[in-house]
Amino acid sequence: MNLDTITLWETIERAAEYEQACFERFNKNPKLGGYQTVNQLDLGKHDWLKMIDHTRSLARTKGTADHKNAIAQKYQNVGYNDENSSMACISDASFPNMFKDIAENAGLSHWWYRIQAQEVGKTFPAHVDSLRSWSLKFPDVAKTHTHLDVKRFQIFGSDQEVGHFMSVGSAQLSWKAGDVVQFDHRVPHATANSGFTPKVIVVIEGV
Repeated sequence: MNLDTITLWETIERAAEYEQACFERFNKNPKLGGYQTVNQLDLGKHDWLKMIDHTRSLARTKGTADHKNAIAQKYQNVGYNDENSSMACISDASFPNMFKDIAENAGLSHWWYRIQAQEVGKTFPAHVDSLRSWSLKFPDVAKTHTHLDVKRFQIFGSDQEVGHFMSVGSAQLSWKAGDVVQFDHRVPHATANSGFTPKVIVVIEGV
């Protein structure tokens, strides 16, 4: 699989193969990774946990024909489950669309975002991003664009505190609230909260 030429839609249909190819590429070249802080924004103060309306989990299987079941099984096999690998999320339907200017300034014509509030004691194990949710929202674009076409930003909604972790490849991120970070989402990355307060990240992606 050529990770530079596969379309976003093909990634959905070949999810397990895509994830394996990303991990194999990193294992052959462990210097891949790193991140850049590209901006600093003021998101204001919010009671993020009161706005949570759904959760995600890498270990959650879906319908019998779902393309991500093989990936979920991989995480289940080593002990991850819906409880210890869940990520609380806030949908854009529940939150003012304050990110429109950011997306437009980045030149994104098709964009989407989600807010992730990692609660105390939760982990999101090493994974790569297929951009499945974005592709399902914009299927026609996903069928003609590759991962290299996507711009993806992570905005930290909370200061880093003791016990707040995020890594991309072998790089450990350091941040403060409002930092806008970019990295190659095909490089394995992970996040965890062993602190005492929620860790909040906003993800914006588009072409």
